[in-house]
Amino acid sequence: MLAESLTPGSLLWLAATRWRVAADHELAELGVTHAQYVVLSTLLGMGPRGQRPNQRSVADEAGLDPLFVSKLVAALERQGLVHRTRDPSDARSIQLTLTEEGVATAREAAGVMRQLHEVVFAGIGGLHGPAVAELVDSLRELLATSLPAR
Repeated sequence: MLAESLTPGSLLWLAATRWRVAADHELAELGVTHAQYVVLSTLLGMGPRGQRPNQRSVADEAGLDPLFVSKLVAALERQGLVHRTRDPSDARSIQLTLTEEGVATAREAAGVMRQLHEVVFAGIGGLHGPAVAELVDSLRELLATSLPAR
């Protein structure tokens, strides 16, 4: 039982921490962390749009810090899941593509994460219920207005 005196910030931190731990645990069998999954799934989603995204565009799309994305991509490349190449039109830019193994891992991880979403949000009416929709709206608003971008 959580203490009634916990602040909204403490509750947000606890929920985010528990989410990350659960996601990392579920994805461990695939050899990726939740943060790496975010990069893989972002690349998977950008691929069908005909894009050859660079690290910056992946960071922007995923809402992550570009330096963090660079570190995640380096690890994913060592695992053989992502391939990095210099952008022919801008030597400073690194383009990213998923390898065949990266596509397979991203798709399998997406299934794992869908199941985790179902389990986690069942306690508040299910993934497609009004409580989750309200939570998503509140979190988007919080991220858009309350936290300074760095």
